[in-house]
Amino acid sequence: MAKLPVDKIKDLVGHVKANSSKLASEGVDEKELTKHIAGLEAELKKPQPDHSVLEEMLASLETTAEKAEERLALTGVFRFLNTIFGTGVPEPPNR
Repeated sequence: MAKLPVDKIKDLVGHVKANSSKLASEGVDEKELTKHIAGLEAELKKPQPDHSVLEEMLASLETTAEKAEERLALTGVFRFLNTIFGTGVPEPPNR
């Protein structure tokens, strides 16, 4: 398995934490969001984070966020996820 960009995951965690109330107001389950971020933070604190665990946690975060996808496109969460996963999905326009 390819190594995930840990620095980008840390950026995503910071972004989600900074925008958690906006994400919740846009329909993302706040409890699930908090659980995913706590799990990512715990794994990222390890000297050698397990990239398969990070990938699973990111996929869970993505699933949670997809429930409010249209409204979230503008928050930047999917831009971070697309960058981390290398999906090649174009970034939404800055607004």
